[in-house]
Amino acid sequence: MREPKGFKTTAKHPRWIAAMDEELQALHHNHTWDLVPRPANTNIVGSKWVFRIKYLANGSVDHLKARLSAKLVDSKPVSTPVVVAHHLSIDGPDFDDPSLFRPLVGALQYLTITRLDLAHAVFAVSQYMQKPSLCHFQVVKRILRYIKGTLRNGLSFTPSSSYNILAYSDVDWTGCPDTRRSIFGYAIYLDDKLVSWHSKKQPTVSRSSCESKYRALASTTIEVKWLGHLLHDLKVTSSSSLILLCDNQSSIFLATNPVSHNCSKHIELDYHFVHELVAFGELWLQYVPTNL
Repeated sequence: MREPKGFKTTAKHPRWIAAMDEELQALHHNHTWDLVPRPANTNIVGSKWVFRIKYLANGSVDHLKARLSAKLVDSKPVSTPVVVAHHLSIDGPDFDDPSLFRPLVGALQYLTITRLDLAHAVFAVSQYMQKPSLCHFQVVKRILRYIKGTLRNGLSFTPSSSYNILAYSDVDWTGCPDTRRSIFGYAIYLDDKLVSWHSKKQPTVSRSSCESKYRALASTTIEVKWLGHLLHDLKVTSSSSLILLCDNQSSIFLATNPVSHNCSKHIELDYHFVHELVAFGELWLQYVPTNL
């Protein structure tokens, strides 16, 4: 048995009709909507059926599931996946259908493998899989609208005569309003080609922006160093040191001046790891303005 792609196919099978009837009865019982006259000067969101076959552990069919969901095909594209400087939190009214939220976010997580521009936004909504709010679902819909407008965008890789590694590291200090942990991210280029990216919440609370950005430097340096080893194993030589750009001059000073070691014992492991690479000339830290 295969999962049907549309309503016309399922309308001929009694078991799928029963599954659709079960879904409609549940929507009616939960008062998901009310029948009202169509308001003037408004955009109406369509709907579509999504069909899934649920299997048991032994591979046999458990039951058929039909779900009626909103159709976003006619939604207007947006230029960014999230609103700039907007931070999500656990506050707000609950979303009434978490089973719709979770598969959408799960699918978006796979998309971040090839879409750097979605990494931060998808990471943000992924934190609320257990109990999403209405605000979280609105963000998911905005991500989908952004994807619709950027379907033809992509990364271009062309031959190059040099293989220098250039990395950018940045942190949103205390960016999570629920835990006050910082959210860091990096983007790493091989020559002028983007090859690695990441966005994640730091595991501990940082008491200063310098501390959070230095921890981000250490995390980025690990990835940069690994890429350097990978190029070496592939017999590819780089013509310059690894370059890491950061918008925090205090962090750069901390890595390049051993005198400041006494002020950084709470991040001692990260300090030694980055400082040794800088001291041996393997890593070159440079400042880049935030508003560049």
